[in-house]
This record gives sequence, structure tokens and C-alpha cells, in this order.
Amino acid sequence: MIDAAGANYTVNLNMSVTASGIVVDHTNAVLRPTANVTVNAPVELRTGRFEIPVSQSLTLNRPLVNHDRLRWVTRYNTFNLQGSGRVENLGLWELYKDPLNDFGYESIVGVPVNVPAGGKLLLSTNALVVFTQPSSLTVAGELEIQQGARLRLDGSAPARDLTLLPGSQLSGAGTLRLEGANRIALEGSITSGIGLLEMSGSSSISGAFTLTVASGSTLRFDHSSTIPGSITVEGTLTLTSPSVVVTINGRLTLNAAACSTTQAPSVLRLASSLTTAARSMALRRRTWLGLPCHCRSAGSVSPKHRQRRWQKPDRTVTLANSSSPSHGRAGADHPTRSKRARTSFIGPS
Repeated sequence: MIDAAGANYTVNLNMSVTASGIVVDHTNAVLRPTANVTVNAPVELRTGRFEIPVSQSLTLNRPLVNHDRLRWVTRYNTFNLQGSGRVENLGLWELYKDPLNDFGYESIVGVPVNVPAGGKLLLSTNALVVFTQPSSLTVAGELEIQQGARLRLDGSAPARDLTLLPGSQLSGAGTLRLEGANRIALEGSITSGIGLLEMSGSSSISGAFTLTVASGSTLRFDHSSTIPGSITVEGTLTLTSPSVVVTINGRLTLNAAACSTTQAPSVLRLASSLTTAARSMALRRRTWLGLPCHCRSAGSVSPKHRQRRWQKPDRTVTLANSSSPSHGRAGADHPTRSKRARTSFIGPS
């Protein structure tokens, strides 16, 4: 038990520990490893701080339960967290950029991490951390990734989940990157306010819920994928390659000019319907909502504003808010197609 009263003081952890438990319970106390250590004891931080300011390897074979403050370094000095234990973060866990220098090194998390409601995982400005096997990350509280910071789930096997529970909050201007076959597992409808949610490799989104991409945020795919739920885009949805096909089994809702690809004609395939509140829809081979995109719908397009509509056998297309005579005319099947109106919404294939 570390609970002595008095001014700020530090308890150095300079050797491996096997014990029934370590408890830190004073607001002025700091627990700090000064060597690579193995902890074969449950650690509970009731009040106080657990800091790793210099490069250390921490092997954790029992749970670490934080109710107050963890503050661990990245980018120059780094930590390597491994072992058979886990982290239960009910307080604040801050990962920060080393002010001494910057070699761009990632700190490593190799154990399961749980952030319950009331807890927060914070990557401060320019922090870098990678979650490698056999880790996982479950968030019911807050995940904030600030400008220049990146949280990466690498492509090592076995694949792992970032599980987002109802009520979880995702914010910050940084990057959340999933590689390999890792998944975002939605356990409820979630809003992502993170600057860039980057889906790479064969990563995917699971769960028949709605993922909302907030204003100022981007969801980006560099590979084909199927999303079992729905997507609401208030920010940007980007497909990076002509070969990318993203199938959305639920509803795609566009609340702004928000769909882009770096190269046409990438494909969004909708199994249900599309709703748009955008002020204009420019449907061309190289332009949809003012940005490159090519889209296919197995259902219908259901706008919230003024509509143009036509029907062909087994397909219905409804478009909204045309701003020029060529807008809202879909594909070569339409008899009055403009030469510029080449993008089409087509029925089931």
C-alpha cells in the first residue's frame, strides 16, 4: 500500500514484483518504473499517478486498474507493455510525445485494454501508439486522438477488435488506423469525431448499427469491404482506388457534400437506400456531391428535398436538389442523358 501523506513523492519500481497486490492511494504519490520490470501482482491506482517518462518494458501479468492518472511517453522514449494481464482504465490514461526529441517511434500496447464509461484514453498532440497482438481495445468511455497523434492497430495475427460500446465518445483531429484483418466492432450506434478513421489492408466494420462520420471527420477505405449496418456522413467518406467496392447493407445518409474518391470510378454499393440532405447533387462520372464518386444502389435514393424521378423495370431512382439541367440524370439508360451525366445508380446486379 502506497498511501503516505505529505508533499509530492515518487516510488521507483526498479525490480520485478511478485505480490498479492500493489495499491497506490494518495494524490501526491507517483509510481514510476526505473528498469524493465515484470509485475506478477494486481496493481490498483486509486489516487495518484503511474508515470513512464523514459523507455521501459513493462510485463504485466495481472490486471492494472486505474482510477486516477496514467501518463506514458511515446515517439522518442517509448514503452512496451506486454504480458498476460490487462488494463482497466476508469480514469485518465494519457499517451504523450516525448518533449526531449522525436524519432517517430511508436509505443507498444500488447495487452487488452478496457475503457469503461467515465474513463478516457487520450493521445495528446503527436503521440504515437500501436496496439499489437494479443491486445484489444474496448471503449465505453472516451477515446481522444489529438492533432498529429495516431493510434494504430497493426496487421499482426491474430486479428483483434476495437469494440465501441453504446455511449462511447470518439474525438480529436488525429488518426485511428486499422490494418490487416482487424475490425471496428460496433455494439451500438456510434459517432466518430476523430479526424481520420483509416481502414486499410482487409480491415472491416462489424455490427448492424449506424456509424456516423461527424462534420470535419473522414472515413477512408483503401480496399473493398462490406458494412453490415448503416453509415451517416456529415463529414467525408473517401474511397482511395478505382478497384475499391464498399457495400453498405443498411442505409447511407449524406448530410453534406461528403463523398469522394481519389480516382473514379470507385463504387459504393447500397443494399438498402440512400438519403441525402445535401444542397446539390452533381451526378457525373467524376463528380458526385461535387467530389469524385461512382455509386450503385440496390434500393432507392430517398432525398429530403425537391426531387427528380424516373422509373425503369426493377429500379427506381430519386434524386434531389439539382442545380443544373444535367444534375439528377442517371447513366446511359436515361433517354435525355447529358454527355456529362455519366454516373449511374443501378439496380441489383
